[in-house]
Order: sequence, then structure tokens, then C-alpha cells
Amino acid sequence: MAIDSQSQEKSPKILVVEDDNELRDLLHTQLELEGYHVSTAHNGAVAISKARNQKPDIILMDVLMPQMDGIEATKTLKGYEDTKHIPVIMVTSEDKKEDMIKGLEAGAIDYITKPFYLPELKARVKAVLRFKSIYNDLIRVREELVKKEMSATIRNTVNIVNESIDDNAGIIIEQSRNLRQHHLLDNTSDIIENAATNIKNTVINLRYLDTLTIKIYREISEIVEKIY
Repeated sequence: MAIDSQSQEKSPKILVVEDDNELRDLLHTQLELEGYHVSTAHNGAVAISKARNQKPDIILMDVLMPQMDGIEATKTLKGYEDTKHIPVIMVTSEDKKEDMIKGLEAGAIDYITKPFYLPELKARVKAVLRFKSIYNDLIRVREELVKKEMSATIRNTVNIVNESIDDNAGIIIEQSRNLRQHHLLDNTSDIIENAATNIKNTVINLRYLDTLTIKIYREISEIVEKIY
């Protein structure tokens, strides 16, 4: 069954990591027949590179591979911000129970043993993809809530800063007029010094508001970068 490029873009993406050429080709073919967009890697190092570039929806990860095994590759992927949420199904040998435990401890969400029954593997893939879909929905909801909260915070901050600037600007004008008036009509040093001090404090307040605004902007930017 041929799958056009537009359908592939919408299909879930699966990365198959397997050093056995025949098995890798078999999985590639069978999963594509299910309508998935499939890419492959022959060892853990290549898998990490492809996972970070392609952002697959799920990874089928063999354990025993040259250069970098599946357990080390899974640990590495779980350490990156952009790949830590990709679910990994570990593929292990039936007589290697310790590999199953290590794989789960490394961050794998499920495992299947060789030799595996293809319908079972496909069922496990579908189950994990359903979980991933629910997870993605939750992330989208959280992002929307964060956006709304951030928008409200930004609006409130801007209003507060603008009101404060308007108030302080008015004080500066008033104090300047008082300073000029008293300097012309009454050369009282106390009045002049008091007015000058008020102007100085108001300017300091304006500078503080400017610094506060920059700080808030930076903090919000950091939050956005962590989310996206």
C-alpha cells in the first residue's frame, strides 16, 4: 500500500533502532504498512542524532548494538530537554531479564522480547502512541493556561509601570515648578533643597521601575524558553 508524502507528514513518526539488517528492514516495512512514517538507525549513537533532528513520536530501541547500546542511548536521550518526552520501547532478548530492568530504569516506557510476535509489537506501539497523544494534549492545555497567565501578568505589569511612570512624571513636573517658583520668589535654601531631593528620589523611582520591567521581561522570556 503506497502512502503519499502528505499522509506521511500527518502519520505518527517511529524511529526503529536495530543493528540486525534483516530485522530492521522487516520492522520498517511492517510499520509502514500500518501507516506510520518510519526511519531507522543501526546503533545508539545514530539513534540519538536522528531522534534530536526528527523528534519521532516513539522509538523502538534494541539493547545490544555496537558503538553504543540501547540502554546508554536511552539514558542520553532522556537527559536532553528536546527528547526526554519521547517514549521508548526497549527490545530485549527473552533470556536477558536484567536488560529489561536496566531499560526501564534508563527511562523506557515498555519492553518487548525477541523473538517477538509482530501483532503484539504493533499492539504495544499503538498503546504507547495513545499514551503519547494524551500526554501531548495535556501539554497543549498546560501551554495554553501558561500563555493566558503570562498575558495577564504582562498586561498588569505594563499597567502598573505606566501608571507609576505617569504619577512620577507628574511629581517631577510639579517639583520642578515649585523649585523654580521658590527660587524666584523666595531664596529659601531649605525649600530648594527639599524640592531637589524630591525630584532626585522620583527619578530614582523611575529608574527602579525601568530596571524592574527589564527583570520581569527576562524572567518571562526564560519561562517561555523552558516551555517551548
